[in-house]
Amino acid sequence: MNHHRHQSFLIVLAMLLPAAGHCAAAEAPAKAFYKQPPLFSTAPSDSASSQLIENNRPSDAYRAEHLSDGKDSTCWAEGAEGPGIGEWVQFGFDTPKPVKALKIIAGYPKTPAVFQANNRVKKVMIVFSDGESQTATLADQKEFQRVLIDRDKPTRFVKLVIMEVYKGTKYDDTCVSEVEFEYK
Repeated sequence: MNHHRHQSFLIVLAMLLPAAGHCAAAEAPAKAFYKQPPLFSTAPSDSASSQLIENNRPSDAYRAEHLSDGKDSTCWAEGAEGPGIGEWVQFGFDTPKPVKALKIIAGYPKTPAVFQANNRVKKVMIVFSDGESQTATLADQKEFQRVLIDRDKPTRFVKLVIMEVYKGTKYDDTCVSEVEFEYK
């Protein structure tokens, strides 16, 4: 077994190294390709006031980073007692961003049954780095919802605070699957 692993490593290493007598540095410099930032993008750093930890799941099963993984089959679930009123998730930006809108899947739409079983965010307070805030009421739906941001100033972070929920049929955990931002 170790012989095969060593042989595989050497094959991969040989593929990565330049051919004998060929020096990558002697080539003309490669062109740099810069993509224009997407209209919607996720934040580079996510944090939360709490996260659900269940005995039968990995400790990071419901972490805040799931909010920007592009999958509606994962979620952040708050870990407070009750429905999570006052719990929050925060998205930090490397540089201040003029946020025009946010898109949110305010629930856990992994399956229709899972969506209904868990609480979903109904009312959210959106807080900015300068202390200003606005509230939004969300529909009880499994798809992305777009919330327009009513301000022109850039912000270093956006914090979403749970204010009210649609009650789940089985669990008292509030879930959010995805959050994306649109910049001006």
